[in-house]
Amino acid sequence: MNLIVDDSYTLFSVQQEFNRLFPYLKINFYTATSRATGVAQWKILEASNRTLGEFLIADGEDDIVITPDTTVSDLERKFNTDYKLMAQVYRSSGRMWLATNATDSWTLEEQNKQGKALSA
Repeated sequence: MNLIVDDSYTLFSVQQEFNRLFPYLKINFYTATSRATGVAQWKILEASNRTLGEFLIADGEDDIVITPDTTVSDLERKFNTDYKLMAQVYRSSGRMWLATNATDSWTLEEQNKQGKALSA
């Protein structure tokens, strides 16, 4: 099954639909906040009702298609290049959620299977 998100989706609805398709994964969104030092910090956007369209970069594409074969790195990069957002995928590991940084080359299906195995 695929998930096709467009600019009308809220961040919260993307998170819900993503977790419905991949129950052992979750996705969080962050936005850059400016600092006096000029170094960007990232602020989590929790359960946000803001739409993707509010973060659209002018030359971004219309939709993001999320499939089981999508790699984590491709998905995170897509949100970063089309929207002013940083996306981070997390995998379930028992009672904890672990960032998938070391395994970003894995597909979402592989990540979800690993999360299921670690949560059994």
